[in-house]
Amino acid sequence: KNMSFDLIYPWELQNVIKSTSSPGTLKLDKDYEAQSGEGAITIESGKSITIDLNGHTIDRGLNSATSSGNVITVKGTLTVEDNSTAGTGKITGGNTTGNGSGVKIETNGTFTLKGGSIEDNEINNDYGNGGGVYVGGTFIMTGGSITNNRANGSSTSGGGVYVGGTFTMTGGSITGNNAYKGGGVFNNGNSQIVFKMTGGSITNNTAKASGGGVNINGEKWEVTVGGNAKITGNTAGAEESKVENNVYLPSGNKYITIGTDNDKPINGMKIGVTTGTAPTEKIPCRITTNGTANDTVYFTSDNDAYEVKFNGNYLELAVKTTPSHTHTFAYAASNNKLTAACTVGCNEGYDKNPLTLTLTAPKNLIYDGNPKGVAFTNDEVTRWTSAGLTPPDIIYYIKPSGQSEYEPMEGLPTDAGDYMAEITVEQKTAQVKFAIEKAASESF
Repeated sequence: KNMSFDLIYPWELQNVIKSTSSPGTLKLDKDYEAQSGEGAITIESGKSITIDLNGHTIDRGLNSATSSGNVITVKGTLTVEDNSTAGTGKITGGNTTGNGSGVKIETNGTFTLKGGSIEDNEINNDYGNGGGVYVGGTFIMTGGSITNNRANGSSTSGGGVYVGGTFTMTGGSITGNNAYKGGGVFNNGNSQIVFKMTGGSITNNTAKASGGGVNINGEKWEVTVGGNAKITGNTAGAEESKVENNVYLPSGNKYITIGTDNDKPINGMKIGVTTGTAPTEKIPCRITTNGTANDTVYFTSDNDAYEVKFNGNYLELAVKTTPSHTHTFAYAASNNKLTAACTVGCNEGYDKNPLTLTLTAPKNLIYDGNPKGVAFTNDEVTRWTSAGLTPPDIIYYIKPSGQSEYEPMEGLPTDAGDYMAEITVEQKTAQVKFAIEKAASESF
């Protein structure tokens, strides 16, 4: 049921929501701004509403903070999308001394952001949380952006998003936000929370203390990353001394989980990490609960003095070792194998026993709905990284039906068809071709 309304004031939209007994889509026809004395839009418990911003603006219009100065409060179910061509719809103008200046999700509320922007909302209180979105219930982000929101104060958390419930991010961007802790996202692990990110980006956010991109706090948290998630380019510290600080991982016995199966990392995933306790030469710092040597390419240390290493079943940050010899590598490729040989009298044996990366087709090539990627062996990756090299990204191609040429594709091969995977270093390319067959019971 799609309904189009001529909206001028928030209370008009509020009345429409209250009178809607079944789910519907409210499509905005023009920008509108709250008038003096008008409060936040509230999605009451039991309501399920989709708001199509349609390129327009919902503006709380507050120049000074109030105790309930947020734009939208979600107690029921709200989806925000923007189906306009320009995609310029936004939720803005929140200014509160409380939590969730843009959108505040209560304990049993569910908010899904598919499009549009939550931007230029702010908290002005030393202890407020969630400049853009406060998650007390469930937040699902598949698109849109959360940008330029601010949590101003000496102890604020979550300039973009404060997670006190469950936050799943598969797309969209969180950028340009700031707070005391967790410029992009703050995960309050003092209560049980879940943050899962398998797509989208968290970039160019900043914090005064820690977690420019993502700050993890406490012990009651579950954080999973995979897909092509990116948490890079975030900073923390005083204005004159900011340093790279993407994911801040506290000291303790809990670690980041690397996604598996459909959520496993793919080309393009990049996560920067800072640990609460710095690694020493004798004691590295564990950063993941699981992982393989292949996963080291998806994580980086925010501090150049450390590097990501594989330790049997998980990843850790370790102090970089000073090489006794500076390698100069010559690369060669033959079929599915890329080779790197040191050419300057290598005392680590990479001249006589060159480094290799071998592309091997997946073992199960019958369609089953799961992605099928090519991987290097752990031993190959370990040798490659130990020599100071970063394994190249694996690029996938698909050959469309009826065509002879392969075309670049996004993600991992899943459906039945002909595919090719390749790696390239200094114009030397190794590749492997493989086909996923239809399942016996599958029909097309």
